[in-house]
Amino acid sequence: MTKKISLLQHIKSWDAYYVAALGLFVVFAVVRAWHLASPQDVIFDEVYFPVFAQKYIIGEAFFDIHPPLGKWIIAVGEWVFGNNAFGWRIMSYLFGMGLLTVLWQLAWRMTKSWQAAFIALLIAGVDGMLFVYGRLGLMDGIMYFFVFAAFLFFVIALEQKIVKKQVLYLLLAAVLTGCAVAIKWLGLAALILCFVWLLFHWKKLIVPYPIIGLLVLLLVASATYILAFLGEGGNWQQLSRDIMEPFDSVWNAFVTWHKQAYVFSRDLTATHPYGSSWWTWPFMVRPIWDHFQLVDGHYYGIITIGNPLTWWSALVVFVYTVFFVWPKNAWQWCLSISSVLMYVPWIFISRVSFLYYFMGVAIVWQLLLSLTLWQLWKSKQGKIIVPILLGLFALWFVCFYPLLTGIPISQKYFNALLWFEQWRR
Repeated sequence: MTKKISLLQHIKSWDAYYVAALGLFVVFAVVRAWHLASPQDVIFDEVYFPVFAQKYIIGEAFFDIHPPLGKWIIAVGEWVFGNNAFGWRIMSYLFGMGLLTVLWQLAWRMTKSWQAAFIALLIAGVDGMLFVYGRLGLMDGIMYFFVFAAFLFFVIALEQKIVKKQVLYLLLAAVLTGCAVAIKWLGLAALILCFVWLLFHWKKLIVPYPIIGLLVLLLVASATYILAFLGEGGNWQQLSRDIMEPFDSVWNAFVTWHKQAYVFSRDLTATHPYGSSWWTWPFMVRPIWDHFQLVDGHYYGIITIGNPLTWWSALVVFVYTVFFVWPKNAWQWCLSISSVLMYVPWIFISRVSFLYYFMGVAIVWQLLLSLTLWQLWKSKQGKIIVPILLGLFALWFVCFYPLLTGIPISQKYFNALLWFEQWRR
C-alpha cells in the first residue's frame, strides 16, 4: 500500500530557503501593492502607454512606435478596473510579481539550490528599478517578464529527457519570445539568452533534426509577433493619415508601420533632462524622476534608480568573473556573454537614451551576483559576509522606500538618501 503523507509532513520536508522565499514573496507583494494608485495622475511615460491602452478600449485610432501587445495588456487592467491609476498599473504589478517568480525559478534551475534561488529573489525584490516598473503603467517590466519567462522555459526544455516534453517547453519559449518582442523590440533579448544557453547545452537538444526544429521555433516566435498586430483595427487608418499613404492590404500596413517605427527611432533628435549615455548606466549617474513635488517643505517623489549596493556589487562580480577568474561553469558563461551581447548595441545608438534601457543587463548581472554569492556562502568567511551583504541590500530598499512610492519625506532625509547632486532632480 502507498503510504499517505500528511500536509504537515509535506510542509516539514520543504527546504528552509524555499519556505523563506515564500514568506519573502508575501512581503514583496504587500509592499508593492501599497498605495499602488498613488499618485492618481499619469507620471513620466504613463502619458503614453495607459492613454494608448484606453484608446484601444474606446476604438480611437493612434500611432505609436512600439508594437501593440504591451498596450493591450495594460488595457486589460483599464477595462476591468476603469481608466484610473489602479486600472493602468495593476497589470504592471501582476507581471512584476511574475518576473520575481521567474527569476527565483531561474536561479534554482541553474543551481538546483533553493538557497541560491532565495538570494536571487531577495536581490531582485529590493531593486529600485524593478520595484518602480512593477508599479507604474509602463511596459518594460511586463516585457522583461516575457523575456526571462522565455529563457526559463528554454532552460527547462533542455533538461527534458522525453522528446515530447522538450518540444512542448521549446514551443512555450518561442511563444513567450514572440510576446516579448511584440511589446518592445528590446524583447529580442530573449533570443540572446536562449541562444547563448544553447551554445553550452547543445547536446541536450534531443529533438529530431535540431536545426530544422530551431528554425520552426523562430517561425513560431515570428508568428506570435505578427498575431499581436491583428487587433490594431482602426489604427491602420491612423497610420495611413500620419504618413499620407493609403494601404491596399493589412500586410502593406504592417510593413509600412515597421519602416516608420524604425525611421522614427533612428532619426530621433529630441533631448531629455533625464537622458543618459550608455557608459553611465552601471554607475547610475542619471536616474529618472518619474514624479516630483515639493509641498510645505516635504518632498514627494518617485525615482527610477537601481539599488546601488546590488548594481555596483554586480558590476564588480561581472568584471572579476570575466577579466580575472574567467567563467568556470555554464551559467557564468551564459550570463556573462548574454549581458555583453545585450549591452554592446547601445554603444552605437546615438538617439537619447535612458537608464531603464539597462534593465535587462542589470537583471542578468543580478543573477550573476546571486549565484556568485551562493558559491561564496559555502565558505567559512562567506557565511558571515553574504548575510551582511544581503542585509545591506535590504536596508537600502527600506530606507529608499519613500522615494519609490511617493511617501512625503523631509529635506534632510531627502539629502541623506540622494548621495550625489546629480541624483537630486
